Amino acid sequence: RDIDEFSQIARQLQNLRRRSEALRMMGMLAFIQGQQTKALELCDQAFRLAEQAGFDEGPVHHVAQLIEFEADEATIHAAVEDLCRNLDPQSLSAMRRGMMAFLNWRIGRNEDARELLAGLAATKFREITRDWMWLPIMHLICRAIEGVGQPEWAATAYDLVLPYADQFIVNSNTAFYGSAEF
Repeated sequence: RDIDEFSQIARQLQNLRRRSEALRMMGMLAFIQGQQTKALELCDQAFRLAEQAGFDEGPVHHVAQLIEFEADEATIHAAVEDLCRNLDPQSLSAMRRGMMAFLNWRIGRNEDARELLAGLAATKFREITRDWMWLPIMHLICRAIEGVGQPEWAATAYDLVLPYADQFIVNSNTAFYGSAEF
C-alpha cells in the first residue's frame, strides 16, 4: 500500500487519537520510502491531531519522530524544550523518564538528564518495564549515561544489557540502533 491509500483510510477515522496514530504510521512509511519531507509533514499533522484529542503521549511521539526522521537540530531542540516545559517528569513512568533523560541530554540539559537518571539508577533500572520497548529504552538510557559521565550507572546498565549483546535494537520500523553489544 502507498501513502495515499493510508491517507484515505486515516481521513475516515472519527477518533482523533486514532487518526493521529494513523498519520504517525504513514509518516514512518513515507520515511522508509525515502520521502523525508512528507514524513515530517505527516509527523506535524499527527502532533496537531494528538493535541486536539488531548493525547498526553502526542508530544513524546512527535519528538521521537522528529529525531527518527532526521529533522534539523533547531526543530528538535525547540520540540524537546516544549516537551520538557510541559511535563512533570516525576509523574511519568520509568520508561518515559528514561526517554526524557535521553532527550534532555541530547539538547545539552545534562543536569536534568542526570537527575532523571539518578532516580532510575537508584533502583538499578529495575522499575523499567521488561517489554518490547525495554531494550530500545535501555539503549537511549545508556547513551544518556555516557553523555553525563556516570561510570557506576554505566556498569549497572551494562550488566543488564550484556545478555542481549547478540540482539539488534529496533524501535518502530524506522529506528534501528544497531547491536546491543555497543
